[in-house]
Amino acid sequence: MNRRARPWRAMALLAGSVLALHLAVLEGLSAARPVPASTAGGSSFRFRHIEPAAPPPAADPRPAAAPEPARSTARRTAVPSTVSATPAPSAKPAASTAPVPPSPAASAALALAEDIGGAAGPGGWDLASIADPMRLHYQVNTARQPDAVGSAQLDWRHDGRRYEAALDIAAPGAPPRHQRSSGAVTAQGLAPERFADRVRSEQAAHFDRGAGRLVFSTNRPGAGLLPGAQDRLSVLMQLGGLLAAAPPGRLRPGQVLALQTAGTREAAVWRFQVEAEEDLQLPGGTLRAWRLVRPPRHEWDLHIQLWLAPGQAYAPVRLRLTPANGEWLDLQWLRTDKG
Repeated sequence: MNRRARPWRAMALLAGSVLALHLAVLEGLSAARPVPASTAGGSSFRFRHIEPAAPPPAADPRPAAAPEPARSTARRTAVPSTVSATPAPSAKPAASTAPVPPSPAASAALALAEDIGGAAGPGGWDLASIADPMRLHYQVNTARQPDAVGSAQLDWRHDGRRYEAALDIAAPGAPPRHQRSSGAVTAQGLAPERFADRVRSEQAAHFDRGAGRLVFSTNRPGAGLLPGAQDRLSVLMQLGGLLAAAPPGRLRPGQVLALQTAGTREAAVWRFQVEAEEDLQLPGGTLRAWRLVRPPRHEWDLHIQLWLAPGQAYAPVRLRLTPANGEWLDLQWLRTDKG
C-alpha cells in the first residue's frame, strides 16, 4: 500500500507548486496596475466583531444585613404630665332677693321721662304711644365687607297687654343673629320678662320683678332691677314710645333719656342723648327722623346711633352699632309691612 501512495503524493506536490506559481504571477500583475483616484481617496469600512457583554451575576435574594446602629448614651426624657388637680368649688353666698332701691341715675331717668311725656306716671303712657304691630325690613352693611349687602327684619307684635319683638340679622361675613324680647305692656311702657340672644347658642336674661332682680343664664352674677328697665331689643321700642308720648315742643336736642338696659351678661344704665331731627336718606326713601346717640361709657363699650321716624310711629329706621374694635354694623330701613 505504501508503494501505491507515493505517486499520488508526488502529483499533489506538483499541483501545489503550479498553483503557487500562478498566484505569484497574478499578485505581481495586480501590484503593477494603477489604482483609480476615486478608490484611493474613498472611505473604507471596517467591521468589528463585538463580543456581547457577559450578563451581570444574579443578585443574592437574601437582604444585606443592616449595620447595627450606634447606641446612644443619652437617657430618654419622659413627657411630663399636664394633669392638675381641680380644686373643690367654694360655696357661693346666697344672692339677696331684696328689691334694690332706685339709684340716682334711675331717678334721673324717671324725671326725664316725666319731663318729655309723663311716661313714668300711672296712665302717662297710653296705647296711642305704642306703635301698631308691624314688620320692618332693613338693608345691612358691615365694616368687614362694606361692599356686600345683608338683610334684617324686626317683627313687632302686641295686643295692648302683652308684647313680643324679634330681630333677625343676616350680616355679610357674620353668622346669623336672632334676638327676642317678650313681656307686658304697662302704664309705664314695656316691662320685659325675658330677653334671648342667639348667635351659635342661645343666652338669656330673666326679669324677676317680684324679687327685683335680673337673672342671667350665663351664670353671671345677677343685678338689681330698676324701674323702667329694658333689654337691648325692647329699649328700641321703649324709646320710640317715649318720643311719641312727648307733647309738641317738649322734645329738644340735648335732652338725655337714661334707661337701665340688660343684655345676657350684664345690665347698665344706657344714656341716650337727643341730637337732632333730620332728613335721612335710606334705601327705602327719605324719612324725617330723630337721631339719638348713646356714647360708650368705657373704651371697650358699645357706641349706638339710633334714628326714630315719626312717620313710622317712631319705630327705628336706622341703627348703627360700633363696638370697641371699630367693626360697625349698620341697619337701614327698606320698607314696612303693617299688621
